Amino acid sequence: MRRVAGMNCQMSEMPIKVLKVLLVDDDEDYFMITKDTLCNSEVLEFDIEWVNTYDAALPVMLENRHDVCLIDYRLGMRSGLDLMKETISRGSTIPKILVTGQGDQLVDDESMRAGAADYLVKGCYDKALLERSIRYAVEHHRTMQVLLQREQELRESQKMEAMGRLAGGVANELNNLMTVLLANVEFVKEEVEDNPEVIEFVDEIRNAGRRSCDLTTQLLTFGSRQGNEPQFLDINRTLGDMQSTLCRVMGDGIQFESILGSVGSQISVDREQFELLVMNLIVNARDAMAGGGKLVLETADIMFDEVRASNYPGTVVGPYVMLSIRDTGCGMDEKTTHKAFEPFFTTKDLGKGSGLGLSTVYGIVRKAGGHVSLYSDLGEETTVKAYFPSTCSRVENQENRPAPISPCETLRGVP
Repeated sequence: MRRVAGMNCQMSEMPIKVLKVLLVDDDEDYFMITKDTLCNSEVLEFDIEWVNTYDAALPVMLENRHDVCLIDYRLGMRSGLDLMKETISRGSTIPKILVTGQGDQLVDDESMRAGAADYLVKGCYDKALLERSIRYAVEHHRTMQVLLQREQELRESQKMEAMGRLAGGVANELNNLMTVLLANVEFVKEEVEDNPEVIEFVDEIRNAGRRSCDLTTQLLTFGSRQGNEPQFLDINRTLGDMQSTLCRVMGDGIQFESILGSVGSQISVDREQFELLVMNLIVNARDAMAGGGKLVLETADIMFDEVRASNYPGTVVGPYVMLSIRDTGCGMDEKTTHKAFEPFFTTKDLGKGSGLGLSTVYGIVRKAGGHVSLYSDLGEETTVKAYFPSTCSRVENQENRPAPISPCETLRGVP
């Protein structure tokens, strides 16, 4: 087995893009020819790695660290087509170009069906055709990845919207029933006020009813059916007003840092709901850092261009204000992050969480015309970013500028 790594082709002019190419071929002469051909490119810079056996290529291709792979059809006792099929079945996603010593329409057709990005015949292409084939394979692959990502995000958004409508409809009916229940509980309490033992049971019923009302309120918020009164909020000033409460919620052992990059930006949202959103995010971050850690709250003015708006369903081109809360807690795996915003989904022990915190956040942000994203890895930090449309990019009046959030005393979350 021979393997040559990092054969970098330097150019006299500044390259536009460096492409990592993996060449799988048992012919060293062909490797040298390919390297010389690509090194003479006037448009791109190529970083070429060469392996000359089937077995050597297999683990390298599964690493998915190259931009494109050129595979010779004949690799000893096995074929490049077999290598392509095996690596694809085992999770290789890099685009692959099959190269043969002589043209064969059957091999061409089979390679296309197997997932090849292109098919080339040695000796029948020049530098321009090889570059074009590589560039097409890479650009087509990237385009497909973007489309798949957007399709997945759209499906997730549609699923959440459908769940929101269902949750909102159910919660609305439950809320009406709980209103009747609590009204009758108060009436019963008046009738048995001389019987302390019965009053104790009635109070338990009333408390349970009120907790149920709180849950239905959060469900209505998630389903965007909860009535609210949007107002223009300076996000930094509002967060400053909440500081003492946030510090008490964080408690001991949490280091707190604020990075306020948004200057005088305003958003249109109900203040109580915005405060509920922040509180839910802070509580989730705190609970993820049972052994202590660091919580970073950040705001920033963000401009959504067409690309970003298309990546975030429900948003449009224009100025936004970002609220980011990052914790150094236990993190979540990919399966958990995909379900994080679903109502009643929780990783907490039974009785320690309703599973409505992030779904409430989702409902508030979407109702404001924004977008919320969650980034996390198991055992690593978690970041939640909420984007709100900006209604006023700057507030020139010095008196209206927000008071900065200062760190909690001794940076431990103690007011």
